Amino acid sequence: MNDLSSKLTDRDHPLRIHLIGVAGSGMSGLALLLMGMGHRVSGSDRVTSGETERMQKLGLEFSSPHTAEAVQGADVVVYSSAIRPENPAYAAAEAAGVPVIRRAECLAAILHTRKGIVVSGTHGKTTTSSMVAHALREGGLQPSHYVGAEIPVLGANARWSEDGEWMVAEGDESDGTLALYRPACSIILNIEAEHLDHYKDLEEIKAVFETLVSQTSGPVVYCKECAVATEVATKSDQAVSYGWSGADYTAAEIRELRGATAFTVVRNGEILGDVELGIPGRHNVLNALAAIATADKLGADFRLVSRALNTFAGAKRRFETKYLSQRLRIVDDYGHHPTELAATLQTARSLKPGRVVVLFQPHRYTRTQALADDFGKVLQAADKVFVTDVYPASELPIPGVTGATIVDAAKRQGDGDVVSLPSLATAHHVIGNFLEPGDLLITLGAGNVHEAGTRIANDLKVLEEILRLAPRDEIDAKLYEPMRRHTTMLVGGPAQFWIEPHSFEAFAA
Repeated sequence: MNDLSSKLTDRDHPLRIHLIGVAGSGMSGLALLLMGMGHRVSGSDRVTSGETERMQKLGLEFSSPHTAEAVQGADVVVYSSAIRPENPAYAAAEAAGVPVIRRAECLAAILHTRKGIVVSGTHGKTTTSSMVAHALREGGLQPSHYVGAEIPVLGANARWSEDGEWMVAEGDESDGTLALYRPACSIILNIEAEHLDHYKDLEEIKAVFETLVSQTSGPVVYCKECAVATEVATKSDQAVSYGWSGADYTAAEIRELRGATAFTVVRNGEILGDVELGIPGRHNVLNALAAIATADKLGADFRLVSRALNTFAGAKRRFETKYLSQRLRIVDDYGHHPTELAATLQTARSLKPGRVVVLFQPHRYTRTQALADDFGKVLQAADKVFVTDVYPASELPIPGVTGATIVDAAKRQGDGDVVSLPSLATAHHVIGNFLEPGDLLITLGAGNVHEAGTRIANDLKVLEEILRLAPRDEIDAKLYEPMRRHTTMLVGGPAQFWIEPHSFEAFAA
């Protein structure tokens, strides 16, 4: 690892590095970093996408599909977790004796060329790591960054900075590679039983975080609200806590605003100052405290950090507003763990909508099987929940485990209105017709559930234009109205737009 780190910083001898599976968010971030460091970077994937086209404009040599020829002349080959040994590019590199390393190994080598800040935890990593990067940048420290999603305020999911000595990286605990990092600062947001397809139990997960703590040379910032994170982090003699009370950094006088949250930061009993965070949700106050504590320990000016958090607009697919009008709001969120869902639903309630309607797509069969009861419990907080089939990611089906597994668990947990809606392809028809003025729709999940919300949002924009041109009080307008309700033979599928005038005058208009 140290050998690769030294080669990465040798400007006189740039490397030729090939990335297999370059279109994914994690691998595209590596490509941006490596190109920023001055290396010649190529990449391959199954298909061309908007992301690969964007990276080609920045200098990526892209090829599709994967071929053995793509790795010819490469000094190092990096592969994503979705790539298998039979992949032609992977197999060719192995046969040629070219070093083949995992994504996390490459990231660790890059991180070791800077003073690294690793953001870790079961959930909240992307939002917090982007907050930290933005706060440090606005605070004058000019960090490099690597996060797991597109961040509008940062411009991209990754950026190499020649001017700064710090680098913020989102660490991945899912496969144990968190133990590869030796950062100058670590942040532990939470530690819960997750990724049980890889780990035997919570103790194995804790062991990976304990390794990270033992290899951190400076502050270990942790959330005191999580007992397991507290147990692990306090093994460091440089542990720094944040939380609601009794911590080194706390938030007081929390005020929920429309689309934002204001609070006062208290450091060891003394008021540090006020923050108006540019996104809603109490869980995001904790994420902001992690960023504030980290920036403060690294010497950033609190006033600049506060200003940065005020302009922070969140990450893609993290309570991201896709549509907003006087009638309806549609939000998309990546949450796929019960704790994440609970935080998202709490944030939704804080906006005081008429009804909270959820389209939830479970992610992975193993997670659905292990946490079905927990999912069933937290989904009680919504007014109506539609659950699709499981998004498999890279997993094979488990007999008897489907989206209905969570629906059944919800029925055991309470009297919430949770129903099965297996097909995502037609889910927008059912939900779009179900929505009423005042509703907040949330598409939830780490798969492709956001596509349904996007389709509804696009059609709502057209419907709003129709209503703008028509005498609103004299017509009924709906999405995806079933024609069977209006035909003599009781047949007919959904009409994309249903406009029903109350009078001849309205019809003529």
